[in-house]
Amino acid sequence: MNYAKYCGHRENQNLITLKRIRVRNHGSVMILVTGLLFVMTLGALSIMTVVGNSMTMAQRREQNTEAFNMADSGVDLAKAWLGQQSAPPAESALQPLNNFFGSTGTISNPFGTSPGSSLTVRIDAGSTNTSATQKHYLVESQAVLANGVTATVRAYLQQASFGKYAYFTVNDGGGFWDFNNHFEGPFHSNDADGLQSMFLWNSSYQTNPIFTYTGNDAFSVSGNVTWWKNTIGNTVPPSTVSDFKAVASGGQATMTYGYKTDANGNYLLDGMGNKIPNSSAIPLPTTSYAQQYATLGLPIPATPPTTPSSAAPTHAGVTFVHGGGLYIHGDNQMALSVDSSGRQVITVTQGTTVQTVTVDLAANDTITTTQVGSKSTSVTSASVPNGLIYSDGNITSLHGTIANNVVSGGTTIPNAWTIATDVAAGKNVTLSGSIKYLTPRNLSVPESADTNFVTNAGLLGILSNHVGVASGAGPNLEFDGSIFAAQTFDALDPTSPSGSTGTMLSIGGVITQNAGVFAYADSSGNLTSGYQEQYHYDTRLANTPPPFLPTTGSHYDVVSWQRKQVLLN
Repeated sequence: MNYAKYCGHRENQNLITLKRIRVRNHGSVMILVTGLLFVMTLGALSIMTVVGNSMTMAQRREQNTEAFNMADSGVDLAKAWLGQQSAPPAESALQPLNNFFGSTGTISNPFGTSPGSSLTVRIDAGSTNTSATQKHYLVESQAVLANGVTATVRAYLQQASFGKYAYFTVNDGGGFWDFNNHFEGPFHSNDADGLQSMFLWNSSYQTNPIFTYTGNDAFSVSGNVTWWKNTIGNTVPPSTVSDFKAVASGGQATMTYGYKTDANGNYLLDGMGNKIPNSSAIPLPTTSYAQQYATLGLPIPATPPTTPSSAAPTHAGVTFVHGGGLYIHGDNQMALSVDSSGRQVITVTQGTTVQTVTVDLAANDTITTTQVGSKSTSVTSASVPNGLIYSDGNITSLHGTIANNVVSGGTTIPNAWTIATDVAAGKNVTLSGSIKYLTPRNLSVPESADTNFVTNAGLLGILSNHVGVASGAGPNLEFDGSIFAAQTFDALDPTSPSGSTGTMLSIGGVITQNAGVFAYADSSGNLTSGYQEQYHYDTRLANTPPPFLPTTGSHYDVVSWQRKQVLLN
């Protein structure tokens, strides 16, 4: 068989057969191709629709974000405006805000936005501002873009209280802090004297640093800081992550000090030619008689009074002013205690006269007993003080215990007090022993987990020209509450007795013009006499400070914040 001929014959058959097949399936192929094109077209249209929707959603999100950021900036503007006022504005100065955004409180095309956009900002004063030391404001901010996209933000602002600090000082150049001192709360120094805060830090103390508070305001100084590493005089600032951890638990991110510079490292200067600190200075409030007015049940003027009220009692002893507080005329000794019924007892001694004031918050009454020699009289009043105890003389001895709050049926009546002296006249307080809350703080757990303390412990503030710890107060002391010294808080004799050391534990905070000396140490930072200071912050003091404790004036905190749909009417 000739293979070539046979194959050729079969090849022709195959060609014919294949050709016939091709001709027969030509219509089916066209239908298939048309169907594929249709499907592809639908797919393309679907993709275009999805892409279009995604672009629309992305644009919408961008517009919503722009509106929200604008509204949030309105709150910042209001906060800044409040801070620029010489005094917290009254409601009459807020309606309308003629000196803010015009008579309507609205600004058109804010921050360079497109024409047609607007920002409306409203500020309302708190209903209790006329009588409250710590003023509150409601801020509403609504942004409307040109295309109608709207965002509304509502914020609640209050004057910041010095109670928010574990330690605050205007001048910190009187000595140095070392690694034996610990602060479980915000620390701030204005460095107003220019002597710089000085810290002796230990490079091996990463697990037990000076600042154990981890908030972003753990440490702030309105100026430079002198850092001594391990020994006095060895000027080496922290520089590595490990170094900063030996100073503050939160590391460098929680520490603010030094001065602002430009991109070339040159100092930025204010209008007076002064260097601008990274952390702004916070001035102490001007000395006034605001606490005296409040004790007498008088409204505190918008501008705090600088002269005493003529309504003040002139006879010695304790006077309970209805609608006010306890007024004490003359030098005295004061002891705080809790009776068997859990009531707060204030005992005031002046010579041979002993007066005992028992405050029953649950029954809403106050019993004042006066003992002179063998003679005793008692008066019951159907009300309780407003929390102020004001002395126009020196308190030469103060110690004792603060009773618990009254908690019943889900309702809490706070046992909160501020003991104040006539600061303008230079009257002082001498701490002769510990002052503790009846319910102690459990320092082994965070305060947020210490529900017994947070719920039950009372609250105390001490406001005086100078607060000093007596030399015979004891080796280990605890002061619960917020201590505000217009001049200095210190140990009256940190060298006596020589070679004797103890611990001064603060659970609350200290605010003082000048940092006081509590101890002396050798070149390695070891105490040779006096008190090792431990400052533990009481977070309750930030938003619920003791009654009529001075605020930080023109500084405001945002205590709550919400996104809303519309403005209030």
